[in-house]
Amino acid sequence: MMDRFNTLLQRYSDGEATPEEVAELQRTMRTNAKVRAAFLDFVNLDESLAAVASAKEVALEPRRVSFVTWISWLLAKSRKDWRPILAMSLGIILLGLATNHWSEGRTWATIVSSQSGVVIGATSGNRPATGGERLGRNEWIEVSRDGMAEARVPGLGVVLLGPEARLNWGGKARRLNLARGFIEILAEKQRPGYPWLIRTEEAEASVLGTKFSLASANGRTAMRVEEGLVHLTALENGQAEDVAGGNRAFVTGDQAPTVSRTRAGSVLLLTSRHPDGTNWNRFNQLIGDKFLSSRLWQLGFRVETKHYDTVLPEDIRDRALIIVSLFAYGVGEPALERIQLGTAAVPVLCLEPAGYSVLGMTGGVMGVDHGFRNGASPVDILNPYHPLAAGLRGTSTTWLQEVISWGVPSASATVVAHLPGRPDQAVLFAYEVGAKLVRPSAGPTETQPTLAPSRRVGLFLDPYAIHDGEGEIGRLFEAAVDWSVTTNTKP
Repeated sequence: MMDRFNTLLQRYSDGEATPEEVAELQRTMRTNAKVRAAFLDFVNLDESLAAVASAKEVALEPRRVSFVTWISWLLAKSRKDWRPILAMSLGIILLGLATNHWSEGRTWATIVSSQSGVVIGATSGNRPATGGERLGRNEWIEVSRDGMAEARVPGLGVVLLGPEARLNWGGKARRLNLARGFIEILAEKQRPGYPWLIRTEEAEASVLGTKFSLASANGRTAMRVEEGLVHLTALENGQAEDVAGGNRAFVTGDQAPTVSRTRAGSVLLLTSRHPDGTNWNRFNQLIGDKFLSSRLWQLGFRVETKHYDTVLPEDIRDRALIIVSLFAYGVGEPALERIQLGTAAVPVLCLEPAGYSVLGMTGGVMGVDHGFRNGASPVDILNPYHPLAAGLRGTSTTWLQEVISWGVPSASATVVAHLPGRPDQAVLFAYEVGAKLVRPSAGPTETQPTLAPSRRVGLFLDPYAIHDGEGEIGRLFEAAVDWSVTTNTKP
């Protein structure tokens, strides 16, 4: 018993004790008189007094202060007999332990800023989140599908909460629960052996001091690490991986974390303020953009949206991916040329065939190099083993229901799917870095092929088939995003 106590006390005073060891030490101090007596012998009063006397002031932080530091500070302040002071300090310690104030303060987070649609939840009811408001342990932050918030967690750092996030205290010191949604963490450097733990339904991330994002949705946890190192454990089977900066990882069900190299940075989503003239009945451009953004958050990406009429060349810098969404003819093409996206060394996922020619992915003649066709159509999966195929094989009959788009890429492109009987009319195709494009992307009048400066993917999302983003459309979109930014090489 005493050997174990001495070990625990030494580790605690050195700042090396784990949360479990601290709890064990606290229980022992409360219930065993011999242990409390041994504590008096353990403390070297002369050494502590000398150390404190040489310092101007000792800053007391309830969550981290050691027994030795606290008692020595009291002794230095009192200059009286040490035993009454020591007994008093020990009583204060035990009182703090009993009332649960010792290991952690009752405020676990402070709201820095928030948009509409962000609430602080509690069993007694919800209230709008406002800057400066503190959250108690029985409260949580909840973000709507359109909201965002920023919070500061003492000892962890800054947490950005994205769409559909719900974050709460984890029931123990240095632990948080992400019930669902997206968060991005800019963590402070953590003490060795004493990390923060962020838990989702599927996984637990051990934070060692880093910048990373974490998302939980539809039975999957996605993580992207910008800087530092995160230890990710699958809760179903206990298998774990260390995920370093420049890597992403997924945890699904009973599978081990899958780790791959990936580009750092956020996603830029380019959208149009102007509705297309085509009668798409139930489809609404705003809903379409929300679908895209929501799926990106679920993949662990922070997303920024810009309109074609306001985007600037500097907006494309330091991006993991740029997505060109639907636009009417004559709206998006000038913007893509203005920001010189065709020559940018950043992956591009183009969802609008009118943008193919600006990017050099097809020629510019409508009806010859790219085009549309009304009516439902099956799609032939030419390359089912390519990651862009998202596991689809043979012929798909639900992908394109009423609006069909196609493009004619160069021979250097990889065609994953095409219209039946027309292998030249691709509906899903891609260019690897260095593949020959149809023409230089720098000017619309050039005809000599150039090389793709980064990965390029052409994929049209039938607005009638999007709905809530589930099914084949959702799988294809996620596969296109992941392939565009990932190098397929495990670190």
